[in-house]
Amino acid sequence: MNFDGFYDTKNSALDYTLDIKQLKLQSLEGFTSDNLTESSGFFSGNLKITGSIEQPRLAGDLKFNDIAFRITPLNASFKRLDDIIHFSQQGIRFDKFSLSDINNNRLTVNGSILTTNYTDFSFGLTIHADNFKALSSTAADNDLYYGYLFLNTNLQIRGTMESPPITGSVFINERTKLTLVLPQVNPSIADRKGVVEFVDETSLELKKAKQIKDDFASTELRGMTMSVNVSIDPRAAFKVIIDEANEDNLNLKGNAQLSFGIDPSGNTSLTGRYEFTEGAYEMSFNFIKRRFEIEKGGFILWSGDPTSPAINITAVYETRASPIDLVGNQIGPLPVQQEISINNPCPSRLYYR
Repeated sequence: MNFDGFYDTKNSALDYTLDIKQLKLQSLEGFTSDNLTESSGFFSGNLKITGSIEQPRLAGDLKFNDIAFRITPLNASFKRLDDIIHFSQQGIRFDKFSLSDINNNRLTVNGSILTTNYTDFSFGLTIHADNFKALSSTAADNDLYYGYLFLNTNLQIRGTMESPPITGSVFINERTKLTLVLPQVNPSIADRKGVVEFVDETSLELKKAKQIKDDFASTELRGMTMSVNVSIDPRAAFKVIIDEANEDNLNLKGNAQLSFGIDPSGNTSLTGRYEFTEGAYEMSFNFIKRRFEIEKGGFILWSGDPTSPAINITAVYETRASPIDLVGNQIGPLPVQQEISINNPCPSRLYYR
């Protein structure tokens, strides 16, 4: 890679040429804090840089040559970046710029980033994907979420750097199998490695719960607005680990029509209803494990705060047991159905039939 030219100190003028013969992506891995691994391919291109420091002008192309890499937190591999980014006095243009997942499904970026000084930008981008595998991780990669996530997207990015509105839709496909882990009360479950530590459990619980709530309720991005419709295929499977120590968890499938938003102050919102068509609640108590089948029609309802949904779930466990303690003259086991209602608050009751 050669960077040659002159800077005219009298007129503050630039006259440079950036000639990239072969810049390997692997040589940049060290600057990503291990978030990028297994990279291959290289960049090439030629850029002419003129104008001034305050208002530079770029002209030329940056070529991606068989670029591939893996994003460590997502454990997702992407490949087949063989496209060109065009630079001109009007800005940066993406002409069907695309990358592929491990199954050769593509995510494509089209449009332009307009700028005359490479300081102030305005966006006209469209992001489209079909059955794109965005997540392929395990519990070792991420403490709070892992699994497989397949998406269809149709997003538009407009506006300026100060206020870039993002609109469109995201559809979660049927091949999705995503696990979400609720924060654990017992700090010994958060990390099973290392030596024993004595901690103030109450303070840790409150601090961690508050941090999780703050992370989901707001984002570090400021000025950006987002309004995205999220739909979920009824065959997509979600697992919510409620208590990692006892292995209590919810397995859910259902229909959802949600709306996710971010306002200019960085606050996030989620509205809509996720109605279950099937699922189960697996719980353990004193080494006794039970699987409660979730009845159709239960739901989670969001009305703004992503961390405070309204929950209405009924789960049933059926067995055969003697009702002698309930009905003195009854002999022999009867079908017994135990029903747990999970809502706000969450009571439980026992009845037989």
